[in-house]
Amino acid sequence: MSELQPVITKAGLSAVWRKDKTGLAAQITHVVIGTEGYTPANTQTALRKQVAVYPISDGETLSSTLLHVTAVADGPQAIWVREIGYLLSDGTLFAVWSHPTDVLAYKPAENKLLLAYDLSLTTLPPGSVTITSTGAGLNLTLSEELAAMATASIGEMLRGLKQQDVIDKHANLHQLEGAQIASLLDRMQRAETSHSIDHDAVVEGVAGLAATGIAEMLRGLKQQDAIDSLERAQKLDGQKISNLADRLRQAEVRQSSDYEGILTAIAANATAVIGMQLLFSKATFGV
Repeated sequence: MSELQPVITKAGLSAVWRKDKTGLAAQITHVVIGTEGYTPANTQTALRKQVAVYPISDGETLSSTLLHVTAVADGPQAIWVREIGYLLSDGTLFAVWSHPTDVLAYKPAENKLLLAYDLSLTTLPPGSVTITSTGAGLNLTLSEELAAMATASIGEMLRGLKQQDVIDKHANLHQLEGAQIASLLDRMQRAETSHSIDHDAVVEGVAGLAATGIAEMLRGLKQQDAIDSLERAQKLDGQKISNLADRLRQAEVRQSSDYEGILTAIAANATAVIGMQLLFSKATFGV
Protein backbone atom coordinates (compact mmCIF):
# COMPACT_ATOMS: atom_id res chain seq x y z
CA MET A 1 0.00 0.00 0.00
CA SER A 2 1.14 3.56 -0.64
CA GLU A 3 0.97 6.22 2.03
CA LEU A 4 -0.16 9.68 1.00
CA GLN A 5 0.35 12.86 2.95
CA PRO A 6 -2.32 15.07 1.39
CA VAL A 7 -2.79 18.78 1.99
CA ILE A 8 -5.78 19.34 4.30
CA THR A 9 -7.85 22.17 2.84
CA LYS A 10 -9.16 25.07 4.89
CA ALA A 11 -12.69 23.98 4.04
CA GLY A 12 -11.91 20.46 5.23
CA LEU A 13 -10.32 21.75 8.42
CA SER A 14 -13.38 23.90 9.11
CA ALA A 15 -15.61 20.85 8.62
CA VAL A 16 -13.50 18.86 11.11
CA TRP A 17 -13.81 21.58 13.78
CA ARG A 18 -17.52 21.90 13.06
CA LYS A 19 -18.07 18.20 13.51
CA ASP A 20 -15.76 18.09 16.52
CA LYS A 21 -17.91 20.62 18.35
CA THR A 22 -20.99 18.44 17.84
CA GLY A 23 -19.17 15.34 18.99
CA LEU A 24 -19.23 13.79 15.51
CA ALA A 25 -16.37 12.97 13.15
CA ALA A 26 -16.11 14.29 9.58
CA GLN A 27 -16.88 11.45 7.15
CA ILE A 28 -14.91 10.78 3.96
CA THR A 29 -17.32 9.30 1.39
CA HIS A 30 -15.83 9.78 -2.09
CA VAL A 31 -12.58 9.95 -4.03
CA VAL A 32 -12.10 12.33 -6.96
CA ILE A 33 -9.29 12.10 -9.51
CA GLY A 34 -7.88 14.58 -12.04
CA THR A 35 -5.18 14.88 -14.70
CA GLU A 36 -3.18 18.04 -13.82
CA GLY A 37 0.06 17.92 -11.82
CA TYR A 38 0.94 20.80 -9.48
CA THR A 39 1.74 21.70 -5.88
CA PRO A 40 -1.54 21.62 -3.93
CA ALA A 41 -2.76 24.58 -1.86
CA ASN A 42 -4.94 24.48 1.26
CA THR A 43 -7.21 27.09 -0.33
CA GLN A 44 -8.45 24.66 -2.98
CA THR A 45 -12.11 23.76 -3.06
CA ALA A 46 -11.88 21.44 -6.09
CA LEU A 47 -9.35 19.68 -8.27
CA ARG A 48 -7.95 21.66 -11.18
CA LYS A 49 -8.89 19.10 -13.84
CA GLN A 50 -11.30 16.68 -12.24
CA VAL A 51 -12.39 13.86 -14.56
CA ALA A 52 -14.16 11.34 -12.29
CA VAL A 53 -15.58 10.76 -8.82
CA TYR A 54 -15.90 7.34 -7.12
CA PRO A 55 -17.45 6.24 -3.81
CA ILE A 56 -15.25 4.80 -1.09
CA SER A 57 -15.43 1.00 -1.42
CA ASP A 58 -13.73 0.05 1.80
CA GLY A 59 -11.64 1.52 4.55
CA GLU A 60 -10.32 1.09 8.03
CA THR A 61 -8.66 3.01 10.79
CA LEU A 62 -5.05 1.88 11.09
CA SER A 63 -4.25 4.32 13.91
CA SER A 64 -5.61 7.50 15.40
CA THR A 65 -3.95 9.51 12.60
CA LEU A 66 -3.73 6.92 9.76
CA LEU A 67 -6.67 5.83 7.63
CA HIS A 68 -6.70 3.18 4.92
CA VAL A 69 -9.02 4.16 2.05
CA THR A 70 -9.95 1.99 -0.92
CA ALA A 71 -11.93 2.85 -4.05
CA VAL A 72 -12.31 1.31 -7.50
CA ALA A 73 -11.96 3.57 -10.56
CA ASP A 74 -13.92 2.14 -13.47
CA GLY A 75 -15.39 3.41 -16.73
CA PRO A 76 -14.39 3.46 -20.39
CA GLN A 77 -11.87 6.30 -20.31
CA ALA A 78 -8.09 6.06 -19.89
CA ILE A 79 -6.79 8.39 -17.18
CA TRP A 80 -3.33 9.47 -16.02
CA VAL A 81 -4.00 10.22 -12.36
CA ARG A 82 -1.94 13.28 -11.38
CA GLU A 83 -4.24 14.67 -8.67
CA ILE A 84 -6.53 12.97 -6.16
CA GLY A 85 -8.94 14.42 -3.64
CA TYR A 86 -11.14 13.14 -0.83
CA LEU A 87 -14.67 14.45 -0.36
CA LEU A 88 -16.71 14.60 2.84
CA SER A 89 -20.34 13.60 3.03
CA ASP A 90 -21.46 17.18 2.35
CA GLY A 91 -19.28 17.44 -0.79
CA THR A 92 -16.48 19.47 0.85
CA LEU A 93 -13.01 18.86 -0.60
CA PHE A 94 -11.34 17.60 2.57
CA ALA A 95 -7.82 16.87 1.29
CA VAL A 96 -5.91 16.93 -1.98
CA TRP A 97 -2.69 15.39 -3.28
CA SER A 98 -0.78 16.24 -6.45
CA HIS A 99 2.79 16.66 -7.67
CA PRO A 100 4.26 18.86 -10.45
CA THR A 101 6.04 15.91 -12.14
CA ASP A 102 5.13 12.62 -10.44
CA VAL A 103 2.21 10.55 -11.69
CA LEU A 104 0.16 8.77 -9.02
CA ALA A 105 -1.49 6.07 -11.16
CA TYR A 106 -2.83 5.16 -14.59
CA LYS A 107 -6.27 3.80 -15.36
CA PRO A 108 -6.41 1.92 -18.68
CA ALA A 109 -9.43 2.33 -20.95
CA GLU A 110 -12.27 -0.12 -20.25
CA ASN A 111 -10.41 -1.45 -17.18
CA LYS A 112 -10.58 -0.87 -13.46
CA LEU A 113 -7.98 0.76 -11.25
CA LEU A 114 -7.70 0.02 -7.56
CA LEU A 115 -7.11 3.19 -5.54
CA ALA A 116 -5.83 1.94 -2.21
CA TYR A 117 -3.92 4.43 -0.06
CA ASP A 118 -3.12 5.11 3.58
CA LEU A 119 -3.94 8.69 4.50
CA SER A 120 -1.65 10.30 7.05
CA LEU A 121 -3.66 12.84 9.09
CA THR A 122 -1.05 13.76 11.70
CA THR A 123 -2.13 17.42 11.63
CA LEU A 124 -5.66 16.62 12.82
CA PRO A 125 -7.01 15.58 16.21
CA PRO A 126 -7.21 11.79 16.64
CA GLY A 127 -10.53 10.31 15.58
CA SER A 128 -11.76 13.54 13.98
CA VAL A 129 -12.19 11.85 10.57
CA THR A 130 -13.89 8.54 9.71
CA ILE A 131 -14.60 6.62 6.52
CA THR A 132 -18.03 5.85 5.11
CA SER A 133 -17.80 3.09 2.48
CA THR A 134 -20.19 1.20 0.22
CA GLY A 135 -19.35 -1.98 2.11
CA ALA A 136 -18.16 -3.71 -1.04
CA GLY A 137 -15.85 -5.79 1.14
CA LEU A 138 -12.90 -5.95 -1.24
CA ASN A 139 -10.67 -8.91 -0.69
CA LEU A 140 -7.50 -7.41 0.78
CA THR A 141 -5.36 -10.22 -0.59
CA LEU A 142 -6.73 -9.61 -4.04
CA SER A 143 -6.24 -5.90 -3.47
CA GLU A 144 -2.57 -6.50 -2.72
CA GLU A 145 -2.22 -8.47 -5.96
CA LEU A 146 -4.10 -5.86 -7.91
CA ALA A 147 -1.96 -3.17 -6.34
CA ALA A 148 1.22 -5.02 -7.30
CA MET A 149 -0.03 -5.49 -10.84
CA ALA A 150 -1.09 -1.87 -10.96
CA THR A 151 2.32 -0.81 -9.65
CA ALA A 152 4.07 -2.87 -12.32
CA SER A 153 1.72 -1.56 -14.99
CA ILE A 154 2.25 2.00 -13.83
CA GLY A 155 6.03 1.52 -13.85
CA GLU A 156 5.89 0.25 -17.41
CA MET A 157 3.61 3.06 -18.43
CA LEU A 158 5.88 5.60 -16.77
CA ARG A 159 8.82 4.23 -18.72
CA GLY A 160 6.74 4.50 -21.87
CA LEU A 161 5.77 8.03 -20.92
CA LYS A 162 9.39 8.99 -20.32
CA GLN A 163 10.35 7.43 -23.65
CA GLN A 164 7.55 9.35 -25.33
CA ASP A 165 8.79 12.51 -23.62
CA VAL A 166 12.27 11.82 -25.01
CA ILE A 167 10.78 11.20 -28.47
CA ASP A 168 8.75 14.40 -28.26
CA LYS A 169 11.83 16.29 -27.06
CA HIS A 170 13.92 15.00 -29.97
CA ALA A 171 11.07 15.73 -32.37
CA ASN A 172 10.89 19.30 -31.07
CA LEU A 173 14.66 19.64 -31.33
CA HIS A 174 14.56 18.23 -34.85
CA GLN A 175 11.84 20.71 -35.75
CA LEU A 176 13.86 23.58 -34.29
CA GLU A 177 16.99 22.39 -36.06
CA GLY A 178 15.03 22.12 -39.32
CA ALA A 179 13.80 25.69 -38.86
CA GLN A 180 17.36 26.84 -38.11
CA ILE A 181 18.70 25.03 -41.20
CA ALA A 182 15.96 26.55 -43.36
CA SER A 183 16.79 29.99 -41.94
CA LEU A 184 20.52 29.47 -42.56
CA LEU A 185 19.86 28.27 -46.12
CA ASP A 186 17.70 31.32 -46.77
CA ARG A 187 20.36 33.63 -45.33
CA MET A 188 23.04 31.84 -47.36
CA GLN A 189 20.98 32.21 -50.55
CA ARG A 190 20.44 35.90 -49.87
CA ALA A 191 24.15 36.30 -49.10
CA GLU A 192 25.14 34.50 -52.31
CA THR A 193 22.70 36.62 -54.34
CA SER A 194 24.00 39.79 -52.70
CA HIS A 195 27.58 38.64 -53.28
CA SER A 196 26.83 37.97 -56.95
CA ILE A 197 25.22 41.41 -57.35
CA ASP A 198 28.09 43.07 -55.48
CA HIS A 199 30.63 41.13 -57.54
CA ASP A 200 28.98 42.19 -60.81
CA ALA A 201 28.80 45.77 -59.59
CA VAL A 202 32.46 45.67 -58.57
CA VAL A 203 33.50 44.16 -61.92
CA GLU A 204 31.45 46.79 -63.76
CA GLY A 205 32.92 49.52 -61.57
CA VAL A 206 36.47 48.24 -62.10
CA ALA A 207 35.87 48.05 -65.85
CA GLY A 208 34.52 51.59 -65.81
CA LEU A 209 37.47 52.83 -63.80
CA ALA A 210 39.86 51.01 -66.12
CA ALA A 211 38.19 52.51 -69.20
CA THR A 212 38.34 55.96 -67.61
CA GLY A 213 41.97 55.44 -66.64
CA ILE A 214 42.87 54.25 -70.13
CA ALA A 215 41.07 57.21 -71.68
CA GLU A 216 42.93 59.56 -69.36
CA MET A 217 46.20 57.86 -70.25
CA LEU A 218 45.45 58.20 -73.97
CA ARG A 219 44.59 61.87 -73.50
CA GLY A 220 47.81 62.26 -71.57
CA LEU A 221 49.77 60.55 -74.30
CA LYS A 222 48.15 62.75 -76.95
CA GLN A 223 48.86 65.83 -74.90
CA GLN A 224 52.46 64.70 -74.43
CA ASP A 225 52.76 64.10 -78.19
CA ALA A 226 51.35 67.58 -78.82
CA ILE A 227 53.81 69.06 -76.31
CA ASP A 228 56.71 67.19 -77.92
CA SER A 229 55.54 68.33 -81.38
CA LEU A 230 55.25 71.95 -80.22
CA GLU A 231 58.67 71.77 -78.61
CA ARG A 232 60.15 70.45 -81.84
CA ALA A 233 58.32 73.14 -83.87
CA GLN A 234 59.45 75.79 -81.38
CA LYS A 235 63.02 74.56 -81.68
CA LEU A 236 62.82 74.67 -85.49
CA ASP A 237 61.26 78.13 -85.34
CA GLY A 238 64.07 79.22 -83.07
CA GLN A 239 66.61 77.91 -85.52
CA LYS A 240 64.82 79.65 -88.40
CA ILE A 241 64.67 82.91 -86.47
CA SER A 242 68.35 82.62 -85.64
CA ASN A 243 69.19 81.95 -89.29
CA LEU A 244 67.00 84.83 -90.45
CA ALA A 245 68.63 87.15 -87.90
CA ASP A 246 72.07 86.15 -89.16
CA ARG A 247 71.00 86.72 -92.77
CA LEU A 248 69.43 90.04 -91.78
CA ARG A 249 72.64 91.20 -90.15
CA GLN A 250 74.65 90.07 -93.17
CA ALA A 251 72.21 91.90 -95.48
CA GLU A 252 72.40 95.00 -93.37
CA VAL A 253 76.23 94.86 -93.47
CA ARG A 254 76.17 94.40 -97.24
CA GLN A 255 73.60 97.14 -97.61
CA SER A 256 75.76 99.49 -95.59
CA SER A 257 78.79 98.64 -97.70
CA ASP A 258 76.81 98.99 -100.93
CA TYR A 259 75.40 102.36 -99.77
CA GLU A 260 78.89 103.72 -99.11
CA GLY A 261 80.09 102.44 -102.53
CA ILE A 262 77.11 104.04 -104.24
CA LEU A 263 77.78 107.34 -102.52
CA THR A 264 81.43 107.16 -103.58
CA ALA A 265 80.41 106.29 -107.14
CA ILE A 266 77.85 109.12 -107.24
CA ALA A 267 80.45 111.54 -105.95
CA ALA A 268 82.94 110.31 -108.56
CA ASN A 269 80.35 110.56 -111.30
CA ALA A 270 79.38 114.06 -110.23
CA THR A 271 83.01 115.11 -110.22
CA ALA A 272 83.47 113.62 -113.68
CA VAL A 273 80.33 115.32 -114.98
CA ILE A 274 81.41 118.64 -113.57
CA GLY A 275 84.86 118.17 -115.10
CA MET A 276 83.38 117.36 -118.47
CA GLN A 277 81.04 120.35 -118.27
CA LEU A 278 84.03 122.61 -117.55
CA LEU A 279 85.91 121.19 -120.44
CA PHE A 280 82.88 121.55 -122.68
CA SER A 281 82.46 125.13 -121.63
CA LYS A 282 86.13 125.87 -122.28
CA ALA A 283 85.90 124.27 -125.60
CA THR A 284 82.74 126.08 -126.47
CA PHE A 285 83.12 129.44 -125.00
CA GLY A 286 86.86 129.49 -124.43
CA VAL A 287 86.48 130.29 -120.87
